[in-house]
Amino acid sequence: MSRKKKYSQRLINELHQHAFLEDKLMNREIAKKHKLTMNNIEYILYSNNCEIDDCPQCRPKPMTITESLLTFFGG
Repeated sequence: MSRKKKYSQRLINELHQHAFLEDKLMNREIAKKHKLTMNNIEYILYSNNCEIDDCPQCRPKPMTITESLLTFFGG
């Protein structure tokens, strides 16, 4: 048995767009704009995946070998 989704995919996509793509608003600003609590915003942004192709939070670019080595060695 699966749980019913609490938030619509349209809202999830819209919040991800405000937070990570277009506006890059702070969580408080997004919460105030959509009349949600900070807990709701954090749950939606960090627990749900959006369906936007270019979202850096949900679909990060794969690291190259050079970037991976630099990150590992702290360079």
